[in-house]
Amino acid sequence: MDRIRLIAFISVAALLTLCYFIYTAIYPGDRFYKQDFTEVSGVDFSDSGEILWKKATYPDQFGDYESLSMIKVSPDFYHSLPDHLIGKGFKEGPNTIYSSALNDLRQELRGRTISTEFVLETQKAGAVIYYVGFLSDHETLIVQRMSW
Repeated sequence: MDRIRLIAFISVAALLTLCYFIYTAIYPGDRFYKQDFTEVSGVDFSDSGEILWKKATYPDQFGDYESLSMIKVSPDFYHSLPDHLIGKGFKEGPNTIYSSALNDLRQELRGRTISTEFVLETQKAGAVIYYVGFLSDHETLIVQRMSW
């Protein structure tokens, strides 16, 4: 009887573990968006930073995906980031990439506008676009990573 309970326990544990991995693959946690922030900006995620909104697509067969987040940071961090982005090769200018996630995010702005935008296109193993938008409240950033 103890063997049956052990087998049942292991089966349930394996099923719950599988469900957890599937869920986190579809709905990644904050750590995923913090890592994307660091990849996009080249700066570690601020200790005082807070992820306000997030959305990502599931990676395709080539590992390409889009992630988008709205992040609240300190005013000092907000004002120092543009110089770092320019030093990394970002160009100031409008984001010309359309995505349904960005369209969804625009509904969350609550009266704030995007005051400054920085874009960097790279050609690593495929095309990757990095985007950082600065909102008019001087404490909120939009961070997007898109590859194909």
